Amino acid sequence: MLSEGFLSHIEALRKMILEVLGIFILLLIPGWCFADEVLHLLQSAAVDIARKNGAESFDLRYFTLMEPFLVELKAGMLIALFAGLPLYFWRIWRFLAPALYRHEKRILLWGSVAAWLLFAAGAALGIFGVMPMLVKFSLGFARDGLSPLIGFSNFVGLMMTIALAFGVMFELPLLLLALAVAGIISLDSLRKQRPLVVVIILILAAILTPPDVISQLMLGLPTYLLFELTLLVGKILIKERNDPPQATDLPPGGDTEAAFTDSGETDESEAFNNSSIHAYYRRRIRRRPPERGPKLRYKKK
Repeated sequence: MLSEGFLSHIEALRKMILEVLGIFILLLIPGWCFADEVLHLLQSAAVDIARKNGAESFDLRYFTLMEPFLVELKAGMLIALFAGLPLYFWRIWRFLAPALYRHEKRILLWGSVAAWLLFAAGAALGIFGVMPMLVKFSLGFARDGLSPLIGFSNFVGLMMTIALAFGVMFELPLLLLALAVAGIISLDSLRKQRPLVVVIILILAAILTPPDVISQLMLGLPTYLLFELTLLVGKILIKERNDPPQATDLPPGGDTEAAFTDSGETDESEAFNNSSIHAYYRRRIRRRPPERGPKLRYKKK
């Protein structure tokens, strides 16, 4: 039978998920309203590229009655998802904060900001850097008797795919950093495998970009620079994690013994008692006031 404390924890999780969904639904309306402007801006950029390459026009066509509405709705959902990321992170932060130590809060906060900025940078590079090159590459096949007929849904779908691919690609260094800080992978092994990392980055860049060297370098070079930055930041964070705890970095429940425990080997129960998960349940579920010892009275001499 589930305890009352565990059920209250599940209820808090359910409330957090509902609030995140509510924020997304509220942002969906303005996102759908701005979707037409965003798509028009991207289409205008594609038209300029087409004219520079000798094409008289670059008209997009739709083949079903509901296609424009569905495409704009999909674009509005992506706008709402991206614009609401700071709010989503903030709500998740409020849920996790009681379970974290001070240095863990700092890592989670700056990691969330870095994830949002990296995804934005990758998506912007894909849309405004690689997508025009892809249009130019595609129009290079046009000749007498072979003219492009581009569908509205296909154009927007390809643009969103490139934006998501570049955004996810820029998140990979942050994922490596999280795995290194957690102790799952070693930074020393990553440093030794630099040639292999370069080959993997170039292969992914060749898959995600048009078949020309410039667009591949536009994705591969920033990704490799982020990889080197990951090694540097990971070294700093791991050094900070291995430092002995300070008096200001106490567990959320105020248990000083857990913060100043000897670094020797402990069994699983002691490791759980000293973990942030145990501190979370101790604070959020039990909510017991700290026990006070007897007052000591001193007689004046």
